[in-house]
Order: sequence, then structure tokens, then C-alpha cells
Amino acid sequence: MKPRALIIEDDPAIIAALVDRLDSLGHDHDCAVAQTETRDRLNRCTYDYVILDLELPVRFGRPASISTGKNILIEIRAHQKHARVPVLVVTAHGHDGPDLAVDVMKLGATDFVKKPFVNLESAITAALGQKQAILNENLLSAPKPRFAGGEIVFLRDAIELDGTPVAHLGSGTIWRILLMLRERRNDGRPRAFPAKAIAENLGLGRGQNAVTEAISAFRRKVIQLIDEKGFSSDEDAIIVSGKCGYELSTHLTVVDNSGKPSIAGPEIQETTSASRQAWILDQLQQKLKLKRPDIEKEFKISPATAKRDIRELGNQIRFSGTGAAGHYRLR
Repeated sequence: MKPRALIIEDDPAIIAALVDRLDSLGHDHDCAVAQTETRDRLNRCTYDYVILDLELPVRFGRPASISTGKNILIEIRAHQKHARVPVLVVTAHGHDGPDLAVDVMKLGATDFVKKPFVNLESAITAALGQKQAILNENLLSAPKPRFAGGEIVFLRDAIELDGTPVAHLGSGTIWRILLMLRERRNDGRPRAFPAKAIAENLGLGRGQNAVTEAISAFRRKVIQLIDEKGFSSDEDAIIVSGKCGYELSTHLTVVDNSGKPSIAGPEIQETTSASRQAWILDQLQQKLKLKRPDIEKEFKISPATAKRDIRELGNQIRFSGTGAAGHYRLR
């Protein structure tokens, strides 16, 4: 697209000379001969640069003055669309002393070109280059939009975030962790698993440390992936750390196209302590008043087993009340 200039000048001979110079450069242009017409042009159009004579009338046919040109420059710098547009001040009426040049530069002029405008083309080229540099700098420094969620798809041998693989069957621990976190509660919300429960279900010899290390590495990978897509994100873009353990972010749409993939390790059984503990936490998250006999009845386990499950949840839950009337709650 051709650069477009606004020529603000009231002398027909100088306008013609400037138009010839811009036509030679291959630039488009509009003209304004007074302050009122300039305002109208600036409000209706967008320009790549402005050529401004200083001696101008407020309205067409009225006397011209340098103060009007200065006021136009001030208005351009205050204009929402043109505050950063290059303004080349030209003078052809003898008011080209150093004091005048200093004054207009302080008011925001990009350059000061004296009659007979010998260096006009180079001044225009430099001004446009400066404008592009500012645009590039603003583009690079502009904050990236936040990642607001996406679609995580579980395939038979891969897991994808918005069509990009984030894990696959050979990814080891994180693959198996993600398959666990895919599980949903009865109300459809993500199911949370404490690190200890994950380690126990997957038979990880290094226990919770193996879980946290795998998730940390995965989070770094996801942040980089999202950054490459032009978004910023926190470490919990996919896996969230909550008071009940790790779970998939509620900002994700989970799609399961995997059939029945293997976790590549010990299967999650409803009779394991980790599964029972996850169920306990699910119930308490739903503000239910849970008692130990409820756990025994749900899983057909002994009081001793139920007590052990509760004890292993540690400080995640607490007992409220006394005796048979008491119940468990989340801390």
C-alpha cells in the first residue's frame, strides 16, 4: 500500500511543488489549506505522515500566521489517531531561523525542512523509517494475550492440546498421570488426585517426587508451546494444583477419543486406597457430611481399612464434631 501524506499548505504554488515531489515518490496525498479543513481531514482519514507549513489561516481566506501552524502541530500531537504520525514542518516565508526550528521540534515536529526543500525526500524516508521502527518496537513489547483454555484430546497413542501433541504413549510417567487426571467426578468436573495417590496407583518407586518432577517438566513444555502459539500462560494451563491434589484445568474441554488405552502401569482399581481417597475428597468437595461408615459401606471395607485411608489423607481433611454425630470436612 502506498504511503499517504497530508499536505497542510495555503500557497497554491508550493502545494503544486510538493505534490510533484510526492507523486515522484509514488505516495498518495490529500491537501488542507486551513486549520478547520485540517481538523476535518484528520478526523476522517488516517495518514502515514504530515507536511505542515507554519504560516496558515484558521479558515480559508483569513490572514495566515505562524501561531496557527504551531497550534495545528499541537492538535496533531493530541489527536488519538495521529499522535505518533511523523510531522515534517516546512517553511517558505523567511521564518526559518534556528529559534523557530527549536520551537517546533519542542512541540513535537519530526523534522524541520527549509525552502527550497532540497532534502525533502530524505526527510520523508527517514520519518517513515522511524515510524516503522516504533511500530515494530510496540509490536514486540505488546503483552501477549492470555491463554484462556482450549481442547485437550485423548487419542489412543497421543494427547493433543488444540491439535498439537503434548504427550504420547512413550512419554512415560506424565502419560500415565494425564490418563489418571482424565477421570471425571459424577458431576462431570475434573477429579483431583494427591501426588501420593498418583504415585501409589502408578507404582512409582520414587513416590511423590517422581510425580512432582514429571508434572513440573510437563508444565514447562506446555508454557513454551503456548508461547509459540502467541499466548502467555501460567504453569497451571493444563494441570492445576489444588488443595485436593492435581487435576485438569476447568478451562479445558476434554475429549476422549482413545477407546480404552492402557495406563502402562498398574490399573486404577476402585478398591485401591488411592481411589478410595480420591472418592473421599470428591465427596467433601461437594460439601457432603462424610462419616467413616459411609466409606466402609461405599467400598465394602473394614473399619480398620477406612481409618487407614483417612489417616493417610493427613492434613487435607479434619474431623468436625464429636462421636457418632461428627463428620469429616476439608481443611
